[in-house]
Amino acid sequence: PNTVTLNVYEPVVITTDPSNLSLLPGDDAVFTVSTSGDVTGYQWEYSTNGVNFFPLTEAAPYSGVNTATLTVSDVTLAENGISYRCVV
Repeated sequence: PNTVTLNVYEPVVITTDPSNLSLLPGDDAVFTVSTSGDVTGYQWEYSTNGVNFFPLTEAAPYSGVNTATLTVSDVTLAENGISYRCVV
């Protein structure tokens, strides 16, 4: 007989949202999200208008785009006002 397995996971809950940051040009921005439950992955996204978000890729100045902590290295004035969010 054919068998199948049912896996039931604990729902994911974001327990701590990332905080807004105020930095100087050249600083590194570090955003962290805390979660509980069975997290299967993280994807950080960005938006220039706060409405349309796009996934980040692991390339300078971004690192940790698929982890709980995103680092934006050496921020510039051109990045002022960009919104970031983490999808889990």
